[in-house]
Order: sequence, then C-alpha cells, then structure tokens
Amino acid sequence: MSDRTEMGSVSIKDVALSLAHHADQMFGATDPRQPFVALMTAAAVAGHIIDRKPEEMHKVLDQVMGIAQAALLEATETKQ
Repeated sequence: MSDRTEMGSVSIKDVALSLAHHADQMFGATDPRQPFVALMTAAAVAGHIIDRKPEEMHKVLDQVMGIAQAALLEATETKQ
C-alpha cells in the first residue's frame, strides 16, 4: 500500500514533515524543543476534537514513532 491516498492526495508523512518544518521556521529554527511542544500540543488538541482518551492517543503515538523516525531520516538524508 502506498503512503498516498486516492486521487493524489498528500500523504500523512508529507503533511507531518511540512508541519514540522513550518513550526521550526516559525520559532526561528533555534530550539527544536519549541516545534516539538507546539506539535505535540496540536496532537493533544486533535485528540480531544476526535474525542479520544489520552491512553488511546498515547498508544497511537507509540505506534508511529518508528515511522516518524524513518520519515525524518529519509527527509534529511544527504545524497552522496
């Protein structure tokens, strides 16, 4: 299965990388903790919007940590 959905929509990975980059730029790219906290706060807000218990959201985040690390490595890999 592709990481893209039907009809050429943007993938979750692409959106996540874009949001992380944008948040980093908004904070001046000086402290990586700031965009992390902002995006985790956004994730918590989204969890409340979709009416999920904190335990459920933690489980989901735990499940995507490996995917997130792979996406970061792919996005930051230097071409040799």
